[in-house]
This record gives sequence, C-alpha cells and structure tokens, in this order.
Amino acid sequence: TAGRARSVTSVPVLIGTAYHGWASARGLAVGNNAGIVDDPDGDDSPNFEEFAHDSDPLSGSDSGKKRAAIESIEGASYFTYTFPVRNGAVFTGATALSAMVDGVTYTISSSRNLPDFDESLVEITPVITTDLPSLNDGWSYRTFRMSQSITELSIGFIRVATAPSSA
Repeated sequence: TAGRARSVTSVPVLIGTAYHGWASARGLAVGNNAGIVDDPDGDDSPNFEEFAHDSDPLSGSDSGKKRAAIESIEGASYFTYTFPVRNGAVFTGATALSAMVDGVTYTISSSRNLPDFDESLVEITPVITTDLPSLNDGWSYRTFRMSQSITELSIGFIRVATAPSSA
C-alpha cells in the first residue's frame, strides 16, 4: 500500500546432508575449503574421500584406518582389505560389490592382474579390526576378501573407489 514501509525478513532454510554436517564439524567453511573436491591439507585426497573413509581433511597424515593383509580364515590364507564405511551401507553385486549410503557410492573390486577387476569378493563377518584405530560415530569397519585363497591365487589386488551418489 502507498505510504507504508514494509519489511520482509527471510532466512534460508538448509537441509543438511551427512557430508555438510561432517564438513562443518571439522571446521571446513562453505566457499573456502568445504567443497567435495577441495583438498585443504594437500594430501591428494579430496574432502569427499576423507568423508567416505573417516579421515581428517585438515591433516595430511595417514589415518591408519585402512589395511590390506593376508589373513588366515578357516584354515586358508586370503588377501583381505579392511576400511571404514558410512554406517548402514549394504554391499551388493557379483564381482564388483557396491553400496550407496549418505551420498557416497562405495565400489570394491578385485583382480589377479590389474587390468581386469573381475574376481569375486566375500565380505567377512566379524570384521577384522586388529590394531586398527577406533572410528568416529557414523562409520564402521568392513572387511572383504578375495574368494580364492592365496594357494589358488599367487597374486591379488583389491581396490575401493568412492563417488558421490544421490542416495
């Protein structure tokens, strides 16, 4: 109406994601160093990877929370890999196993020869966490092994990839 001063106050309402909560809790600032591809500690692990594996985005030192090993399981030795995953991840698949949780897609695969990541994997329960540091709330360790023992495979490779997802 003419002659009346009007004032409108608006406040943005943000629906936080698990990633944004994690970034804020670790002191990362939007517009500065909180982007998923930012790497404030310069260790070649972008924030998103640090989030996926419960690492410190402001420290370039290795967290010691991932371990490749040969483990004896039920009388046979296997190539294994243990790493942190966001709670609630359900891995599915045939040769490459994948899970989506909290905006992260984890994909774990294995190979005898590096070019072909087509060997099958088995998740181990209970998880093998001997000598691994404790994790922050929101993550749990998961252990996977190649399906064939090292007596059947003389060499093996296990890799984990992370990517942003919409789930």
